[in-house]
Amino acid sequence: MELRWSIETCIENILNRQVSEGGFAQRAGVGFRPDATAWSVIALSGERLYNDIIEKACRHLSQRQLSDGRVPIYDGCNAACWPTPLAILAWKRAGGFKKEIDLAVKFFT
Repeated sequence: MELRWSIETCIENILNRQVSEGGFAQRAGVGFRPDATAWSVIALSGERLYNDIIEKACRHLSQRQLSDGRVPIYDGCNAACWPTPLAILAWKRAGGFKKEIDLAVKFFT
């Protein structure tokens, strides 16, 4: 019972960090971050209830992907591309993002 309450509390906290355009913020009340979005997708993917939220978040994440495959932490900060592997994991969990995954993997090879 206590474990289920903890999981539900964590999911509620994640859902409270949703941003309107899709994706998630690092904490409630701030803007989109690709790393927070990827981790949120990974966490929510354990429950089928959140498929629409996951899909929207992954689409927004893919809109932030650059043409060379990287996913920068902020717009204009292209050198900080460490969220890219997290995005790959999120896209894999969501399914249907093969093009984005292939492009991101190619960036690192």
